[in-house]
Amino acid sequence: GMELTDEGQLLLPRAKRILDEMSEAQRLFRKKLEGSLRIGVPDDYDNGRLEAILASFARAHPGVRINATSGCTANFAKQVDEGDLDIAVCSGSEILNGDALQEERIVWAGRSGVEYDLSSKVPLALLERQCWWRNLPIEALNSSNLDHFIAFRCESFSGVCAAISSGIAIGPVPESSLGGNLVELPLTVGLPKLPLLRRYIVTSDQARSEASQSLREAILLHTTSNIQ
Repeated sequence: GMELTDEGQLLLPRAKRILDEMSEAQRLFRKKLEGSLRIGVPDDYDNGRLEAILASFARAHPGVRINATSGCTANFAKQVDEGDLDIAVCSGSEILNGDALQEERIVWAGRSGVEYDLSSKVPLALLERQCWWRNLPIEALNSSNLDHFIAFRCESFSGVCAAISSGIAIGPVPESSLGGNLVELPLTVGLPKLPLLRRYIVTSDQARSEASQSLREAILLHTTSNIQ
């Protein structure tokens, strides 16, 4: 004689999906796999989710040796094509190839409690490397006729976030990087809107082993979210 409430009816399909995902995850990690995998991981993914997936996969499959490289994704797709990487997670404003993983807002960030005077030149923290992150803030500010100067430049994404968090500059970061002293600056202060950050996974045609396919499935299963 028991019936689900209206809230229970809303929850039921989501609960079924969660259980299905848990069963799929258990299936992936029950396989006995061997070999080696070379993985490219973007350094603009700051919440540790990918590293946690790799760690879980490595614990579940001690026979698979994982060699992970974290950094700029600009050349990851080329390295996958040339066989230097087996799998890579790439970032960009567009998905060039591969399977979509996630979309995330890019926000202007500054230090909590600091008031920035954008009526004069905008102090900018710049990611100094040949990728789309470098051009993004400059093109956005130029399109809004906001003058700027480079207050800090660094090849490391974590270094740029640290500089912004210190209060010496502002800059664009993924929303997931916010926290502590690093806060989002409202567009009401005159800053231009930024595009979405899109992440996608690329797998080498030369590395279609069961191990690489299982890791790819695990990343897709645990990372895919907010795809429009």
